[in-house]
Amino acid sequence: MQVQTPIVVLGIDPGSEQSAWVLWDGKRVLKCGTSGNTVLLVALRGNAWGIVTIAVEGVEARGAPLGNETRATCEWAGRFSADENAQVIYPKDIRRHFCGISGIKRMSVYQVIEDRAGGKGTVEDPGPLHGIISHLRDALAVAVMAHDLLEGRTEG
Repeated sequence: MQVQTPIVVLGIDPGSEQSAWVLWDGKRVLKCGTSGNTVLLVALRGNAWGIVTIAVEGVEARGAPLGNETRATCEWAGRFSADENAQVIYPKDIRRHFCGISGIKRMSVYQVIEDRAGGKGTVEDPGPLHGIISHLRDALAVAVMAHDLLEGRTEG
């Protein structure tokens, strides 16, 4: 009998200079942080974490001209997703996956993920997602959705 290796997904919320990342095994955050893009890319190329899948949040068009920062973010998203084991997941698809509709606020997505994972907790009683704030939440949402899709789960 062969023991199945757990699926580990690295979710990335790319930025123009730094990106947030979360390693997710389907039940908990294994590691997370914010790193300079070049440092993160070197870690990915060396497969420093034994990652099975990389999931990168894609940049969606908003109907306005792109500024330099957004263009740089798009370029980094492309570099991170160039790996054969990588996929790009767009925010509207994340909202649809977790909440059933794409026209919903991101906070609703975060609430679904927190409920599934056991919550953030408090300073006195930290939960499994304690400290997952700001861009780390976006990286977590990407990782959780990618993990769900790999396991055949179509809704959050």
